Amino acid sequence: MKLVGQLSCGERLRALLACVLLSLQPPQLILLDEPTNHLDFESLVNLELALQVYRGALIVISHDQQFLQKLNLTYRLAMPLGELSCSE
Repeated sequence: MKLVGQLSCGERLRALLACVLLSLQPPQLILLDEPTNHLDFESLVNLELALQVYRGALIVISHDQQFLQKLNLTYRLAMPLGELSCSE
């Protein structure tokens, strides 16, 4: 067993998401900023699966296009070359 302060970034993210997604009353909104940065492949797959069945709103900031596609997000804001665009 480790203290939270001894966990790696990926371990902290996994622990936090487990607490949030498995709680009796999950939050209605989750904000994620580059959630795939510190995850190994198995953790990434588990994160994708957990977020695919999550029934609340997600705001996800990520450069990982494959990850974003697997989440089936409703709206997407992109800033290609510094220009802001929006699509559904």
